[in-house]
Amino acid sequence: MIPHFLELSELERSVLQAHYSSLASSANDFAMKFCKRISKSGKFANEIKNCSDSRMVNAIASRYEKIISPSVKWNDLGKLSEIHAKFGISEEDLLDIYDNMYYLEMEKSINTLNIPEEDKVTLKSSVQKRIAAEIFAHINGYEREQKRKLAEREAFYRALSDISRIFGTELHHSLSKLLKSAASTLVKDIGLKLVWIGYVKPNEKYVKIIAVAGEASGYTKGLKISLDSSIPEGQGPSAMSLISGEPFVINDFNDAIFTPWRERAQKYGLGASANTSFTTSDEKIWNISLYNGTGKKFSQQIEDLLGALSSTMNIFIEKKLRDLALERIRELQIGVSKAQKELLKSPSIEVMYN
Repeated sequence: MIPHFLELSELERSVLQAHYSSLASSANDFAMKFCKRISKSGKFANEIKNCSDSRMVNAIASRYEKIISPSVKWNDLGKLSEIHAKFGISEEDLLDIYDNMYYLEMEKSINTLNIPEEDKVTLKSSVQKRIAAEIFAHINGYEREQKRKLAEREAFYRALSDISRIFGTELHHSLSKLLKSAASTLVKDIGLKLVWIGYVKPNEKYVKIIAVAGEASGYTKGLKISLDSSIPEGQGPSAMSLISGEPFVINDFNDAIFTPWRERAQKYGLGASANTSFTTSDEKIWNISLYNGTGKKFSQQIEDLLGALSSTMNIFIEKKLRDLALERIRELQIGVSKAQKELLKSPSIEVMYN
């Protein structure tokens, strides 16, 4: 909700509307200047690698036009704030951009207009209000985004805590049952559509899925993920993570690398996946794949959270493997002890050595 004092008066609205076309004619030139300046910034150069791209120029020009259009409402700034946050643009950066780029350029355009001086004063007042309103809406968007990120992080670490409890209190269960519980916990705590956990050995072609949870569990039936990067099944997000050992996130299933699974994903209402992998001492390469429903993306911080998930699951699986090894040793010792007792019952040399 924009504060009342930032709303345009009838005079400001009518003057801005009257000269909208003249001011809007500078939008494309401004967008080019904006892209050129921000692409040279050391802070944003890496994030905006192709700033001269026509799509970005068009997006900036469109933003310029919306600011000077008295009829435009601020209903799309939540998404724009998310984009700015992804680029690393802080609230301070935002204020600098609007004050030293948008407003100064608009003021220059107003000064070149052949109109009465009082209209120029009114136009400048109108533009200042529009920019202030946009900044206000942006900052609210940032706050919502920060709250969303915090909630996501809290949910993720709650899931890790619950998984720790499972492996701490239920280690006597089979590994597959423990992994199933872990997958179900991730779905419940984070609000995911699907989680699957599987592994592949270096000499094997396809991943063996061990645990699945979520309402879209049917997606994994017949699912093929490979370590062979020469085939399509080895070029998707899960395979990328398995091969590189690094988290791999895809928020757009229209990406070409997801082609083999796109139709299947659409059937189950899936729209984004976050994948992480690790290798255990038995040479198995494990993969954990998390899926959001259509229209729900993973945030940028998910890669750090995936790293924490990999580390946690690796520790617990290794602990279970050690327990299984100790159990086998105990079983062997029991077997040897029984055999020795049987031999002692028949102490003749023929029985003992034949």
